[in-house]
Amino acid sequence: MITTAQHPKHRCVVVCGMPYANPSDQELCQRMAYWDAQPSGLTGQQLYEAMCMNAVNQCVGRVIRHAGDFAAIVLVDARYLGASGAGTGAGRGGGGTPVRKLPKWLQQSLESEHVQGFGFVYSRLVTFFKRHASVGGKVRANGVTPAQPV
Repeated sequence: MITTAQHPKHRCVVVCGMPYANPSDQELCQRMAYWDAQPSGLTGQQLYEAMCMNAVNQCVGRVIRHAGDFAAIVLVDARYLGASGAGTGAGRGGGGTPVRKLPKWLQQSLESEHVQGFGFVYSRLVTFFKRHASVGGKVRANGVTPAQPV
């Protein structure tokens, strides 16, 4: 369970997988069927994906609380980059890859690499935190916050 990370040393969130709701939940099925029947062009699949990305955004918001804050955000699932499967935004009215549904400020600082193992991620996190320790977690002179996911 995620709680609000208010301690100044809480600087990382790891999202393992994509937090999709249970697709056999009756209430969810009814909501999706409702949106599929609407002429607005929005679909039940879009609702399903939006609910998932809303949960991801809430996780991010727990660790990055203001413009001068920084944290590492590790998204552990190939589907964030648009690999085949649920959540790719494919189909009627799909919005592209799930990372395109993240806030623009977060998209601008995303790094995506083919990860071979934990050692690669660990070394990137060490580099990230060393870099941010030197700026003291403050906003850089160019106005960009050092909130850069790894």
